[in-house]
Amino acid sequence: MPPASRGRTAPPRPSGAGGFLPRFVAGAGRLNRRGEPGRAGSGGWGRLALAGLVLVLVVAFATRPLGRQPDAGSIGFTKPKLDHPTMPVRDGGSRFSQHGLLGNRNNIETETASGGGSADGGDALSGEGGSADGSKEGSDNDGADDAWGSDGAGLGPGAPGFPLGEDDIHVVFSSDCTNYQAWQAVVLFHSAILSGHTGPITQLISGCSDEEQAEAESRHEVVRHSPKHKLFFTPGFVTKNPETGEPYPYMNKPNAMQIWLDQTEVEETIVALIDPDFIFLKPLTTWLSPTETVVKGDGLSLEGLKLENGGWVRKGYPAGQRFGLPNWTHWDLSNICPDDALCATTSTTAAKRYYDLIPPYLAHQDDWRRLLPEWVAQAPKVYEMYPSLLAEQTAYATAAATLDMKHYRINNYAIENEKVDYELWDPVDHQMDNVCDIGIEPRDIKSRNVRSFDRLPNFIHYCHMYRVGQWLFNKRRYRKESDYDQLQCDTPMLETPPMNIQESTYKMHPGARYESITPRSAKRNAFVLCMATRFVNSALRHFKGRMCAEGFPNLDYTVRIA
Repeated sequence: MPPASRGRTAPPRPSGAGGFLPRFVAGAGRLNRRGEPGRAGSGGWGRLALAGLVLVLVVAFATRPLGRQPDAGSIGFTKPKLDHPTMPVRDGGSRFSQHGLLGNRNNIETETASGGGSADGGDALSGEGGSADGSKEGSDNDGADDAWGSDGAGLGPGAPGFPLGEDDIHVVFSSDCTNYQAWQAVVLFHSAILSGHTGPITQLISGCSDEEQAEAESRHEVVRHSPKHKLFFTPGFVTKNPETGEPYPYMNKPNAMQIWLDQTEVEETIVALIDPDFIFLKPLTTWLSPTETVVKGDGLSLEGLKLENGGWVRKGYPAGQRFGLPNWTHWDLSNICPDDALCATTSTTAAKRYYDLIPPYLAHQDDWRRLLPEWVAQAPKVYEMYPSLLAEQTAYATAAATLDMKHYRINNYAIENEKVDYELWDPVDHQMDNVCDIGIEPRDIKSRNVRSFDRLPNFIHYCHMYRVGQWLFNKRRYRKESDYDQLQCDTPMLETPPMNIQESTYKMHPGARYESITPRSAKRNAFVLCMATRFVNSALRHFKGRMCAEGFPNLDYTVRIA
């Protein structure tokens, strides 16, 4: 059962949302600096009338619809135009009271085009739009508008099903017990602190021996930045490729997530699942931009659904990062989808529009509790049919489709692929003179050549090879031998690339094979290469400063990934 209320109250409104009330009113009704009523000053009824007028204006201003309005200079944000007031407090009783829940995703519209095609002219990755004949490719099979409803006024932070605010979120990530993912976890935790993300983060670690678990716990206690950074251990759920016999460790993710949520009293309303190879660039929140159109480089671009009534991840409104999963709608789904399940009749258009996702996945606790059993059940079946790296992520899509759990498909939670323009590369392309001249430490913030990381996405997802000139960053090649341990005190640090690396006109492949690259490609690869190197080295310096004897840690910057 969900945990009982902790008695928390609704948070302040986001900045610019009208949550501030003036502390002083001239004349009658004056408040002192403690917010207590004071004596009316001279001026009598004239000042009393003026006070009344000011009070009316203040109330009108303070009860405007909730909407986060970032600095006008921030890239990709538009001022929200919302039609509903907010509900400042939750319904009484449990934090997850069933009274007034948004069971049908009230007040959000689907952007369906006539003839069944997608509203954005088809998917940018596959080029698929949809036919006008009502075939599987052209029909959403999603219940159209009556599945979404139109009422829902008066809802906002603190209402049932809503987060209590932007920081009412618990981040989790799944890993195994290898050195390979241990250093990634150290970097992730460290980057969260540098980004200003102060909320809880839990690492789900699967498949450790007793000795490995004890070592991980001891190490974590010494080096962790915050008591909100925690570990949770589960058995391993590694399966094997039916053709090659190679281990496939990613079944750990849905299984560990389900065990953790079943056995942990999670206080936060929203839970976000990310991967170990994520670097925080700025805090992850429950707020989504209310942008209704898709614009390249927009702060948060949406496809398929329009945000109304505020842009919050909440009950019935999960979100994830847009991707290009395989087109599973053409598979033989008889062994994957339960009998008569919606995933068996989901159209190609709907699959791309609502379920073509990878982490981060953000969802209400109740939505996770519905989704996880399906994800756990379908992941092995998808892998048996499609034994690839993306099997468990494809199973997430089929599980969500089974439950008709449509997602906001967000373009710009993370940057990972320099060839994909819908990711938020715009600040890198156009607003940074030198992408390697950006400090990541708190003391460096004022010297950054971009006003703040608010312009950037939340994460770097370093899951590709990033080559420019004779330099490379790749997580799989960041080791010399199979047992190479970056966390050992005598292991040297990464060599720092030159500051002008983005000026390279080529990238070098193994065997001294040169490939010409465009200035844009050079700049994007250089950004990830330089940022990842800096975050890794910063995390390892912190780690070794806590773990290693004074004067013993190897801080030589001599490791070149090749």
